[in-house]
Amino acid sequence: MKGAFLLFAFSVSDGLHLSPEGNFFVAEHLLQLLDNIGLSAGDVKTEFPDFLSIDASEPKNTFK
Repeated sequence: MKGAFLLFAFSVSDGLHLSPEGNFFVAEHLLQLLDNIGLSAGDVKTEFPDFLSIDASEPKNTFK
């Protein structure tokens, strides 16, 4: 259990948000999990649009 705590402490930047290392760790393991079940990141549907596709002047139009 001590190792899990050390991994957690290393992975968070402020006690809540992941550090860059924590984000890398999560992404690496999620991508490996997807690969193990025959999927890739592109196969996973998203619930919301990519933030780059949102019209800043009329954001609500993005969700129509």
